[in-house]
Amino acid sequence: LVMPPRSRAGWRDRYESAIEGAPDYIEKIIQTGKFPWLDEMASSFTAILEPCRSIIDRLVSVPFVFSHWDMAPEENMIIGREGEEPIYYFIDWDEVYFGPALDNLPIRDEREETEQLAIVERYWECTRGSSLVPSEKGECLTMYKYYRLMRAIYRLHFHAERSIERHLPVSEEAIRRAIPVAIKLAKELQIM
Repeated sequence: LVMPPRSRAGWRDRYESAIEGAPDYIEKIIQTGKFPWLDEMASSFTAILEPCRSIIDRLVSVPFVFSHWDMAPEENMIIGREGEEPIYYFIDWDEVYFGPALDNLPIRDEREETEQLAIVERYWECTRGSSLVPSEKGECLTMYKYYRLMRAIYRLHFHAERSIERHLPVSEEAIRRAIPVAIKLAKELQIM
């Protein structure tokens, strides 16, 4: 396993730690003076953090399963067609982790949102009726967005923490992508 199995409490701690730690890490990165663009986005980002606590219970209440850690399409997915319908096959399960069933569903931000939602809808169609997804497609799409939001917050926290605590170079690209995604999703989900 890439990540040791975590309990529901462990996943809750992961999300809460990201919410609590992100503001301090952002401030420390801003103080370096290397990323002036971050100062402009920081207050909007930190404003969404506390309201995001309200979704944590929902995120850790779904069934836990083994999931694929790295879903890079160029390495781990086959995308094809069955007639007019797109089909998606996941391969290369050499890196797995154990966690909430929908946690690994958030798809890379480089993909257009309509394409991401199409993949989520297909996932729902393939698993509906199981305990892995909500019974309603709309609720599944909302849960997808919750996980994507928390993943963006966690991504920022992870990269900022590595930079500050381990004295590694700041992953400017990861932080620059995570902040607008988190802000957009929090507004769309009316969490703010």
